[in-house]
Amino acid sequence: MAAKRSAITVRPAADGELDAVCALERAAFGGDAEAALVAALVRDAASYVPELSLAAVEGEAIVGHVMLTRAPAGGVPAVLLAPLAVAPDRQGRGIGGTLVREGLTRSREMGAALALVLGDPGYYGRFGFVAALPRGIRPPYEIETSEAWMAAELEPGALWAAQGAAALAEAFMDPALWRE
Repeated sequence: MAAKRSAITVRPAADGELDAVCALERAAFGGDAEAALVAALVRDAASYVPELSLAAVEGEAIVGHVMLTRAPAGGVPAVLLAPLAVAPDRQGRGIGGTLVREGLTRSREMGAALALVLGDPGYYGRFGFVAALPRGIRPPYEIETSEAWMAAELEPGALWAAQGAAALAEAFMDPALWRE
């Protein structure tokens, strides 16, 4: 007998849901770093886009979250996808992928031409992400696995138009965040 799957709704996280989102980040990552990152990004008016802090909701519970923040690269309007979290008991059910796809769609609709991420190439490659360093887009810090710094075109030609380092939110300027 197949397990019943509950419907997941993706919507912007509400202002009053920061505590719930941070609790999800702690549960998903097993520590406070990502929760602190989310809290700092919400306070960064230059980078934070409320419509791109997306919650996956099942019933009344937030079971997933992704945040995309402004990260222009070489004059190209871009976003950085980080962090992405799914409740441990909901992982492996496609919630993360749903959040990534919805985040990229909404970013494109809001004028972003490029999306950046530091993550697993096997996972993010499914969504059109490719290695960014060979295309001239640099992370703020040296990373161990260069293939983990990736970009996805949201508009044709954006990948080759963006050169140099992406301008990221201050909260991302911690070298510890750049270890894959």
